[in-house]
Amino acid sequence: MSKNLRKLEKFYLNISDNYRHLVLALLLILIPGVYLLVYHTGGAKFVYTHTMYFPIVLASLSLGNPWGALTGLVGGILLGPMMPLDTQTYQSQQTINWIFRTVIFILIGLLSGFFTTIIRHFFNQFSQYLSTNPETNIDNTNYIANNPLPDKPNQNYLIVTILIYNHEKIVSLVGTDIYNQFLRTFHLFVKNQMKDTICYFVQAESNKLWLVMEQTDIQQDMDNLLNVLAKPLDSTDYPFYVDYSLGCTSITGTDNLYKFSSFSQADEAALLAKRSGARYEVYNMEKMQRETDFILLGEFHKALKENQTYLVYQPKINLKTNKPYCFEALIRWEHPVHGLILPSSFIPLIEQTNLIHELTDWVFSQVIEKIVEFRENDIDVIISINISSKNLAYPNFYKSVISKLREAGIDPSQIILEITESHFMVNPKENINVLNMFVKTGMTVAIDDFGTGYSSLSLLGQLPVKIIKIDRSFIKDIDADETTYHIVSAIIDIAHKLGCKVVAEGIETKTIHEIAKTLKADYAQGFYYAKPLHRDIVIEWYKNHIKE
Repeated sequence: MSKNLRKLEKFYLNISDNYRHLVLALLLILIPGVYLLVYHTGGAKFVYTHTMYFPIVLASLSLGNPWGALTGLVGGILLGPMMPLDTQTYQSQQTINWIFRTVIFILIGLLSGFFTTIIRHFFNQFSQYLSTNPETNIDNTNYIANNPLPDKPNQNYLIVTILIYNHEKIVSLVGTDIYNQFLRTFHLFVKNQMKDTICYFVQAESNKLWLVMEQTDIQQDMDNLLNVLAKPLDSTDYPFYVDYSLGCTSITGTDNLYKFSSFSQADEAALLAKRSGARYEVYNMEKMQRETDFILLGEFHKALKENQTYLVYQPKINLKTNKPYCFEALIRWEHPVHGLILPSSFIPLIEQTNLIHELTDWVFSQVIEKIVEFRENDIDVIISINISSKNLAYPNFYKSVISKLREAGIDPSQIILEITESHFMVNPKENINVLNMFVKTGMTVAIDDFGTGYSSLSLLGQLPVKIIKIDRSFIKDIDADETTYHIVSAIIDIAHKLGCKVVAEGIETKTIHEIAKTLKADYAQGFYYAKPLHRDIVIEWYKNHIKE
């Protein structure tokens, strides 16, 4: 219904606003044309006088009341004293007849114009309703579609997303009305400051504004916008801090302004700026990369079934004995087209979908087979497995894992569950409950990549964690950066006081190995000891190194 009304509105307003000269020309043709029609068909005594309503109504609808009334008056005179009742006998009309007809013509013109004004007012209100946010009266996204720019196929445009990401705190502090008032003031201020460059400035969501300008130079254009945003509003009216991020994308041609994907690119860049803390981010992710990611996800189920995936095992070394303590199972994907695909290229994609459950189930099956193989060689090995917060949220995860271990006769103490710090903090209470269930069976829990997420050392005492793996980003600079050295030393010291063992990840040199020992890390992992080992050689490697 609304689409049809918008089409009618557009058609009507286009006629009334953009084609006035055409309507005037048409009236100059129609009015004499009606006069000639009536004259040549025999005069005013026949029905053809009613055809004068067409130019009268046209003038009223297109040009308004005065023009409708004027057209009615002209038509009344032309078909009155200037038109015989009968063109054959040239008999004149009675005065009362043509005066009455003229009055009717004028009334028709006035009434048509009156209803035209009502219709125009309705369309204006309807257009405003559709094209503005009802709470702030700021133009919304419909405004862009309803007010197209002149076609410039070679013009570059800069689309900017302004994302206010602390708006919920502002609303909870001062209320919705004050926040909306701030948005109106902010919108008007920016629009006035950049009135010479802005093409569109609309409100996309309660905390998101889209700005479109003709692009000259991205860096200069963004610097100009940042300079405007840096100017303070009256702090007495808005006693709160507004935290925002900016993202932008560049497009060519006005046609691309009406594609939602163009604005979503700016949105993604703004979210990236929020995470990175940059002043702004420019969208530069290539479409081909997205398509590749999509294809990889579609092929992953097949990869698991057709043995394109396999596990490698990287040893963790006990720094007191310099002997292997356990192995970490790591997945690899040998793609038939793309070759070897490392986990960093597909695991983040898998973790966003329910494929993570299928992947984790496959990993456990492979690890159990390997533990059994070790056992057949009289070796009780410990293997750590990486899991996701999605796994912990899956209702049957615990039962499935324990069932697999029991079927194979494997002691749960031979399994270490590794979960990254950031994943652990997704639903900490629920995760703690599930992990406690595993711990009660004898299984060990480790926090992976510690120092890169959101938790704190004070929280460690509440977690069922016995091993902390310090992220390689800290370890690799420990010999060159004094601050990093002290941070790692403090983490190890506090972890020990909390009863946790510490693994230093990413050790690649003897110097860093010696530093890790000096700081009393318990275990170490990295290329200095061994690269991830293929499943076919891992047992032999273990036998050789456990004897040394």
